[in-house]
Amino acid sequence: MIPPETQRVLDFLASTLAYPHLPAEVRRLQTHASWLFIASPFVYKMKKPVNFGFLDFSTLEKRREDCKREVVLNRRLAVGVYLDVLPVCDTSAGLRLIEGGPPVEWLVLMREMDQEGFLSHRLRHGHVTRETIDAIAACLREFYRTQPPLPASEAALACRRVAGFVQDNFTCARRFIGQSVSLAALAAIERFSTVFENHHRELLASRAADGWIRDCHGDLHCEHIHLSGAGVQIYDCIEFNTEFRHIDIACDLAFLAMDLDFYDRPDLAHHLVDDFSNALEDSSLERLMNFHKCYRACVRGKVESLHSAGDTVPEDERAASLALARRYFQLALRYAIGGSRPSVWVFMGRVASGKSTLAEAVSRETGWRVESSDCLRKNLAGVPLNERGTAAERALLYSKKMTQRVYDGLLDAAMQETAKGHSII
Repeated sequence: MIPPETQRVLDFLASTLAYPHLPAEVRRLQTHASWLFIASPFVYKMKKPVNFGFLDFSTLEKRREDCKREVVLNRRLAVGVYLDVLPVCDTSAGLRLIEGGPPVEWLVLMREMDQEGFLSHRLRHGHVTRETIDAIAACLREFYRTQPPLPASEAALACRRVAGFVQDNFTCARRFIGQSVSLAALAAIERFSTVFENHHRELLASRAADGWIRDCHGDLHCEHIHLSGAGVQIYDCIEFNTEFRHIDIACDLAFLAMDLDFYDRPDLAHHLVDDFSNALEDSSLERLMNFHKCYRACVRGKVESLHSAGDTVPEDERAASLALARRYFQLALRYAIGGSRPSVWVFMGRVASGKSTLAEAVSRETGWRVESSDCLRKNLAGVPLNERGTAAERALLYSKKMTQRVYDGLLDAAMQETAKGHSII
């Protein structure tokens, strides 16, 4: 339920008359934590009065301080985008975007960026190449270079906090079992994360000693990267929780690599990680990727799940967020049981032993394609899938020649799918 004083501000900002430049229209969008008012050529961002534990905007003063931090921190990677922090004041003439009365809300003023330039849009339309990723990587390398390593004690503490972040994700995700993630999938993801942490404590701790823990972006996914003639702009970093930003650069980079996988470009994800590993001479970077990408996919699944549960979210938007959350948790499961490289899963056994049932269950949870030898065999012989066939057809179905054709077909399917960077059952 939106508080009346908040609703009053929302109604004010929905009007074109609220803005000094009198835009032709105002469009309102929302995330789990903010409302955005697009009044071209500007965007006005208003924090929701919420407290999720990891994020606390529950008071006016907290929202004001967060707006100020957002502008300062995001100017590091988004030059000319974050313009100011503005008060919404209660004046004798009503609410106004000018000083002249007590502030009742605070806004971040941003310059609008064209939709075609966002990396997410470019990926959806097939306009991203290795050169695109190289430009983004160069921008990030320079950014990380300018961020000094955290002091040893702080860096060590930041490394130890990762396990807590991972567990917090699972705690939140359990609220959405049966909606955006299954109990079995979440259990498998949690087991993978716990086992990795237990088996790689020394590696994770060494990252602090080696200076890889820095003040990073913290939310480095494709919707936060914009490309234009002016270069690469990376905006909307984590400003509300310093602990989420003081992380290993491997964890920061994993967010982008995970999102490239999400957009079905594992080739670009591998290129990004290989580029960083070589350029920074970071030999342990790739060993950490599955763990961090799994964590980041869970973060996105959690965020989309939380958004779907918002009181003011329209039904179509709620359904879209749940669908996205399911896909992100599905991706997390793939990292947990299959890693980042494509693999071939073979289920074999006696007749009626449950091979197909198990294969279909794994496919539902992961999204991996199933290539069934029974289906392929009948397709090659021209026998309908739901029929046994005549005695002569059955003899053909299980002849040595047909069996070889089936195995060749299965191998071809596996080769084609893995060449695309996909696993297959």
